[in-house]
Amino acid sequence: MTGVAFTEDGKEAFDRIVNSAAPILRGRRREKLSAILAMLLAARRVSLAGKAEVSDAGRFVLTKVQEPLLDMLRTGPVDGKPMTSSYGSVDDYMSRERHVTRWPSVSTPQSRSPADCRVLAILASPRKGGNTDILLEEALRGAHDAGATQIEKVRLQSLDMRFCIGCRKCKAPDFTGFCVIKDDLREVFPKLVAADVVVFGFPIYQGRECSQLATFLDRMDCFWGPRFLKRLPPGKRAMVIGTWGQYTPGAFDHVLEHVIGLLHAFGIETTESISACGFAGQLYGWDREGKAIICRYPVEVAKAYQAGKNLVSGEG
Repeated sequence: MTGVAFTEDGKEAFDRIVNSAAPILRGRRREKLSAILAMLLAARRVSLAGKAEVSDAGRFVLTKVQEPLLDMLRTGPVDGKPMTSSYGSVDDYMSRERHVTRWPSVSTPQSRSPADCRVLAILASPRKGGNTDILLEEALRGAHDAGATQIEKVRLQSLDMRFCIGCRKCKAPDFTGFCVIKDDLREVFPKLVAADVVVFGFPIYQGRECSQLATFLDRMDCFWGPRFLKRLPPGKRAMVIGTWGQYTPGAFDHVLEHVIGLLHAFGIETTESISACGFAGQLYGWDREGKAIICRYPVEVAKAYQAGKNLVSGEG
């Protein structure tokens, strides 16, 4: 904490942010928070770090999912229902808001007509008809209504999909095919090569992409050839749909950013992204009739539909 002086409440807030990390990570968090706080104090020409300054610096260190701690430091406990109340009764769960956020699009008009566009959807959710599946289907419906007719959906849960074994045989200059593992991805990978557009839908359970998508992305390593030669044809674009239980919009956007970054490394550019939240609680994402609860929010679902239209047309 060299160069940082605190007020009493600022030091208390600083320690609380640092100590909320696992013990082995506290030194790293202290170092990062101190560096950012020093720059913030210099920019504001403030000599002492109070609770407000520490909270503002903390937003550059913590992820969105941890921001309620910062809000509590600044304003005290927030009025309203805590997330755990949605586990107390079905009525509390049903009354919660659900949010779908469409990220700013970077789609542009395409030279290829939507009718000639080949769309491949990768559903990584284990739940058929769940909230992720519904949003993905709406995106595909939007793509279809924009003129795309060559649409195929692959549900990873239904495949025989094995783990990457790290043999690195796919890196050999004389290697042919995609992967030495003989499973259902032998049929999926050629579809990925042929697709112009790929839509990925996945839930977030433990602060990262679900295991189905993680395994698929690991196996995509075969599309890196020797000396990092890209084996996927250029010009592919994607849409990423991520869902989670917590009621904070943007809480796990960093996970979507991670997936988007991996796709970018493979030469697949994400032009549309959807994040959706609020599915935790008594019925775990379903409604009283056993249907995906997002269906009760048509205005929110429509955002995925519009993104799907724009994905293939690039026209808004």
